[in-house]
Amino acid sequence: MRDFIERKMFEIYNDLIKEVDKRDNLCDLRSLRFDNEKAPNYHNPLIQMLFLLI
Repeated sequence: MRDFIERKMFEIYNDLIKEVDKRDNLCDLRSLRFDNEKAPNYHNPLIQMLFLLI
């Protein structure tokens, strides 16, 4: 199970890096907060991948 999780995390990380490389900026992450005052926009794939890795 640990190997499966590690593989998935690595895949998500690689996907995130590819997505970041395609973009001119990371403005989509401006609204990202970690203080629980506001739910993140999970419709954004970039934010989804980032939260999966945190």
